[in-house]
Amino acid sequence: MAILVLLLVVTATILILLGALVLFLAAVLAMVALLLAAVGALLTFMGMIMLVGGAIFLIRRALRRRHESPQSS
Repeated sequence: MAILVLLLVVTATILILLGALVLFLAAVLAMVALLLAAVGALLTFMGMIMLVGGAIFLIRRALRRRHESPQSS
């Protein structure tokens, strides 16, 4: 009977440690997912800034050409 109790305790201990390891790995993966989401948000923000900068550049170039066009003709 004592052997069965000892076996039960050892099995429970192993299962508890295995569960703690799985939870720890899940927490690490959640942190990695948050980090990747933050990097994605940063890249999206930088892309939006580049789009706005390109639009401003194109508008300024078009206005400059339109402004210079009557003088040259």
